[in-house]
Amino acid sequence: MHDEKLILYYYDDGLSDSERQEIETALREDAALADRYTELRDRLSQLAKTEDQPAPAHAVHRWHDSIDRAARMERGEQSKPASPFSFMSFFWGAAVTAALAIVIGIGIYFSGNNEVTPVIEDTLVNTLPLPETATPVAFTRGLQMHLRDSRRTARY
Repeated sequence: MHDEKLILYYYDDGLSDSERQEIETALREDAALADRYTELRDRLSQLAKTEDQPAPAHAVHRWHDSIDRAARMERGEQSKPASPFSFMSFFWGAAVTAALAIVIGIGIYFSGNNEVTPVIEDTLVNTLPLPETATPVAFTRGLQMHLRDSRRTARY
């Protein structure tokens, strides 16, 4: 007799009534078969006694989250949409912008050669007409404008 039939007999599964009676008769008549069945029964009962190890807590939480998400999808519920405004993103963006503005301002302040150019009075032109030549007023005004414009372009 095969061990497969003895295992099915032990679990009381998959055997017809006639096969069960045949195995019971064989076990009563054959001592070696009865010993083999006793040994097989002891090993199978030891397997049944082993304790199941509980799943880690993080895995159980992930499984529950997945089950909850699947249940919401079955019911047609949408998950809560994310907020369109994130205060922390705004805060960091503003902080970086302020830091850049300060750095640029300091750079512009110190980029000069620490030289202050004096303000030039363009409207006053010290031109004295020569006594022997009288210049018309329009010519003098034009000359003053020309000198003022040439000084402005020379500075830049």
